[in-house]
Amino acid sequence: VAEFNVRMNDAQLAYALLEDKATKLEKEAYCAYYTVGSYDELKNENVLTKEKRALIGKKKALKQDFNKDHFTEIDMREITSIPLFAQKAKLVTFHPKNSFALREDKDQVTYLEIKDPEEFWKASKVLVVEVQI
Repeated sequence: VAEFNVRMNDAQLAYALLEDKATKLEKEAYCAYYTVGSYDELKNENVLTKEKRALIGKKKALKQDFNKDHFTEIDMREITSIPLFAQKAKLVTFHPKNSFALREDKDQVTYLEIKDPEEFWKASKVLVVEVQI
Protein backbone atom coordinates (compact mmCIF):
# COMPACT_ATOMS: atom_id res chain seq x y z
CA VAL A 1 0.00 0.00 0.00
CA ALA A 2 2.82 2.41 0.85
CA GLU A 3 4.48 1.72 -2.52
CA PHE A 4 1.19 2.49 -4.30
CA ASN A 5 0.93 5.84 -2.45
CA VAL A 6 4.49 6.75 -3.45
CA ARG A 7 3.71 5.97 -7.08
CA MET A 8 0.51 8.01 -6.91
CA ASN A 9 2.40 10.93 -5.42
CA ASP A 10 4.99 10.67 -8.21
CA ALA A 11 2.20 10.60 -10.80
CA GLN A 12 0.47 13.56 -9.17
CA LEU A 13 3.73 15.50 -9.10
CA ALA A 14 4.41 14.68 -12.76
CA TYR A 15 0.88 15.75 -13.68
CA ALA A 16 1.24 19.02 -11.73
CA LEU A 17 4.55 19.76 -13.49
CA LEU A 18 3.03 19.07 -16.92
CA GLU A 19 0.01 21.22 -16.10
CA ASP A 20 2.28 24.07 -14.97
CA LYS A 21 4.34 23.83 -18.17
CA ALA A 22 1.17 23.80 -20.30
CA THR A 23 -0.11 26.91 -18.51
CA LYS A 24 3.20 28.72 -19.11
CA LEU A 25 3.22 27.73 -22.80
CA GLU A 26 -0.37 28.91 -23.23
CA LYS A 27 0.47 32.24 -21.59
CA GLU A 28 3.46 32.68 -23.92
CA ALA A 29 1.38 31.77 -26.98
CA TYR A 30 -1.24 34.43 -26.24
CA CYS A 31 1.05 37.10 -24.81
CA ALA A 32 1.29 40.39 -26.70
CA TYR A 33 2.71 43.82 -25.90
CA TYR A 34 1.61 47.36 -26.67
CA THR A 35 2.71 50.91 -26.06
CA VAL A 36 1.20 54.29 -26.88
CA GLY A 37 2.99 57.64 -27.02
CA SER A 38 4.16 60.57 -29.11
CA TYR A 39 7.11 60.03 -31.44
CA ASP A 40 9.38 61.99 -29.09
CA GLU A 41 8.28 59.92 -26.06
CA LEU A 42 8.75 56.64 -27.92
CA LYS A 43 12.12 57.76 -29.29
CA ASN A 44 13.31 58.88 -25.85
CA GLU A 45 12.17 55.56 -24.35
CA ASN A 46 14.30 53.70 -26.94
CA VAL A 47 11.25 52.21 -28.71
CA LEU A 48 11.22 53.98 -32.10
CA THR A 49 13.76 55.12 -34.62
CA LYS A 50 13.70 56.55 -38.13
CA GLU A 51 15.12 54.21 -40.74
CA LYS A 52 16.38 55.36 -44.11
CA ARG A 53 14.51 53.65 -46.93
CA ALA A 54 15.36 53.87 -50.61
CA LEU A 55 12.94 56.08 -52.58
CA ILE A 56 10.76 56.67 -49.49
CA GLY A 57 13.16 58.61 -47.31
CA LYS A 58 12.94 58.08 -43.56
CA LYS A 59 10.27 55.88 -42.04
CA LYS A 60 9.43 55.43 -38.34
CA ALA A 61 10.08 51.89 -37.15
CA LEU A 62 10.36 49.79 -34.04
CA LYS A 63 13.99 49.58 -32.90
CA GLN A 64 15.60 46.16 -33.17
CA ASP A 65 16.64 46.28 -29.49
CA PHE A 66 13.59 48.21 -28.25
CA ASN A 67 13.01 48.94 -24.57
CA LYS A 68 10.48 46.35 -23.36
CA ASP A 69 9.95 48.22 -20.08
CA HIS A 70 7.82 50.81 -21.91
CA PHE A 71 5.28 48.15 -23.01
CA THR A 72 2.18 46.74 -21.37
CA GLU A 73 1.87 42.94 -21.45
CA ILE A 74 -1.60 41.61 -22.34
CA ASP A 75 -3.41 38.39 -23.18
CA MET A 76 -4.45 38.95 -26.80
CA ARG A 77 -7.62 36.88 -26.29
CA GLU A 78 -8.90 39.25 -23.60
CA ILE A 79 -8.07 42.74 -24.88
CA THR A 80 -10.23 44.08 -27.71
CA SER A 81 -9.72 47.82 -27.18
CA ILE A 82 -6.88 50.10 -26.16
CA PRO A 83 -7.59 53.64 -24.93
CA LEU A 84 -5.83 56.43 -26.85
CA PHE A 85 -7.57 59.81 -26.22
CA ALA A 86 -5.51 61.72 -28.80
CA GLN A 87 -6.07 64.18 -31.62
CA LYS A 88 -4.40 61.78 -34.05
CA ALA A 89 -3.22 58.19 -33.86
CA LYS A 90 -1.48 55.80 -36.20
CA LEU A 91 -0.04 52.33 -35.88
CA VAL A 92 3.71 52.15 -36.36
CA THR A 93 3.82 48.35 -36.31
CA PHE A 94 2.04 46.42 -39.05
CA HIS A 95 -1.41 44.97 -38.38
CA PRO A 96 -3.91 44.23 -41.19
CA LYS A 97 -6.23 47.20 -41.76
CA ASN A 98 -9.39 45.12 -41.76
CA SER A 99 -8.62 43.73 -38.28
CA PHE A 100 -8.89 47.02 -36.37
CA ALA A 101 -10.49 50.47 -36.32
CA LEU A 102 -9.54 53.76 -34.73
CA ARG A 103 -12.72 54.98 -33.01
CA GLU A 104 -13.36 58.71 -32.79
CA ASP A 105 -15.64 60.90 -30.71
CA LYS A 106 -15.81 64.70 -30.88
CA ASP A 107 -12.64 65.21 -32.97
CA GLN A 108 -10.62 62.85 -30.80
CA VAL A 109 -9.38 59.29 -31.37
CA THR A 110 -10.70 57.69 -28.20
CA TYR A 111 -9.57 54.09 -28.65
CA LEU A 112 -8.23 51.38 -30.90
CA GLU A 113 -10.78 48.63 -31.47
CA ILE A 114 -9.37 45.20 -32.30
CA LYS A 115 -12.14 43.70 -34.44
CA ASP A 116 -10.38 40.43 -35.31
CA PRO A 117 -7.77 39.60 -32.63
CA GLU A 118 -6.43 36.50 -34.38
CA GLU A 119 -5.80 38.42 -37.61
CA PHE A 120 -4.61 41.58 -35.80
CA TRP A 121 -1.86 39.81 -33.84
CA LYS A 122 -0.86 37.38 -36.61
CA ALA A 123 1.84 39.61 -38.14
CA SER A 124 3.27 40.92 -34.87
CA LYS A 125 2.72 40.42 -31.16
CA VAL A 126 4.03 43.93 -30.59
CA LEU A 127 1.85 47.00 -31.10
CA VAL A 128 3.18 50.56 -31.19
CA VAL A 129 0.70 53.42 -31.55
CA GLU A 130 2.04 56.89 -32.18
CA VAL A 131 -0.31 59.63 -30.97
CA GLN A 132 -0.53 63.40 -31.12
CA ILE A 133 -2.21 64.86 -28.08
